[in-house]
Amino acid sequence: MKPEKLTFLLLFFVFGLSLPSFGQHPRQQLIWHGYFFTVPIDSRWYNVTEIQERHLIRPFEQSQFLVRTRFHRTWSTSWDTSIGLSAFFHHRSRTGVDDDFNWPEWRPHADITGKFALGPIKIDQRIRGEARFYQQLDPIEQILQPGIFLRAFRYRYRIQLTVPLAPNHLSKTLQLKLANEVMAMSGGEIQLFSFDQNRISADFSYEITQQVNLELGYIFLYQSQGKDRHLSQDILRITVRHQLGK
Repeated sequence: MKPEKLTFLLLFFVFGLSLPSFGQHPRQQLIWHGYFFTVPIDSRWYNVTEIQERHLIRPFEQSQFLVRTRFHRTWSTSWDTSIGLSAFFHHRSRTGVDDDFNWPEWRPHADITGKFALGPIKIDQRIRGEARFYQQLDPIEQILQPGIFLRAFRYRYRIQLTVPLAPNHLSKTLQLKLANEVMAMSGGEIQLFSFDQNRISADFSYEITQQVNLELGYIFLYQSQGKDRHLSQDILRITVRHQLGK
């Protein structure tokens, strides 16, 4: 099968079949804002570090803070691999206590990305695997305990289309990014392989300078919270991407 036909089948499968059923589930509104910077190491290696804050809108309170760093190795113009580590801090409200309590999580991960083009449209397909380790937590007192435990392994598949919106020589200035990411988990406390979440997103990317891009977008997130329970989130995403040493 030709790569173009295979890609269209993948697009149909991911965008057409992974859409969630919209029932009566809890729904939240959030803002994600982050700063990503890329540091070249040599002709093949580079590092990307993300710093991101995630807030609920109603009530306006922190949801997560995270730092993720990863080292990429390019194999060709079409293939890229990376390994990295993330530190997440999940905000938790404690009954009768007004404080900023955060539950730490660490995620080592590895991924592979294939990059292709259909005319002016760029297509990225990424497969990522990550392990989710949490610090021990007293479920009653809601206080941290020594030690960590493996909650689950998570498997992620993302397909992303980058569409230029400005003509010819300005084609890199304004772009539209459309993406869908499907996630599943197994092992640890989860045991059986099961659906975790689906993220569908659209972002406008504006090249302010050759080093700095500003992205503004929307994410619809649909997440499993156990048997017959799901959570929907509407997310406004604001991201600054900074290319150092360029």
